[in-house]
This record gives sequence, structure tokens and C-alpha cells, in this order.
Amino acid sequence: MTLRPTVVEVVDGHRFRWLGRLGVRGLFDADHLFIVEPEGAAGSRLVQRGQVSGLLVPFLERSLDRGTLPAVQAMNAALKDRAERATAARG
Repeated sequence: MTLRPTVVEVVDGHRFRWLGRLGVRGLFDADHLFIVEPEGAAGSRLVQRGQVSGLLVPFLERSLDRGTLPAVQAMNAALKDRAERATAARG
């Protein structure tokens, strides 16, 4: 399944939110929020929240667990690795 999300909120360096929709509103809607929180003197933490809703959700639940969840986990691991490498390169 491919969604073409629309960015609905950007707070530079703090928040990013997008909404995606499959077809018409209410069929399958996805709302994703990314928040960067300060952690300690020189660290930060990325919090990611997602919610799906719509008539197709009960029928797509297994697919979301098998396909989407591993993809989100892989994205999170790659983002963590990239952030840690960038921090290490700065010294």
C-alpha cells in the first residue's frame, strides 16, 4: 500500500507531523507525529507516534503488523544509526 502523505505541521527541530490517506477520507487514514525531545546536556530523543483509522483498518490489521511494523522499526534503527554517526563525527 502506498500513501502520499501531506505534511500538516513542522516546528523546526522539534515536531513534524503528516497525514496520509488511502483514497477518500475515512477509508484508511494515517496520522504520524515525530517529536524531538532534549535529553541530558547534549542528547535528544525522538518520539514517534502513529495512529491509523478508517473502515479498512480491521481488514488490513495483519498486513500492518507484518509489513508496516517491521518497516517502521527498520526506519527507526537507520535513523538512530545516522544520528549517532553524525554526533560522533562532530566529536
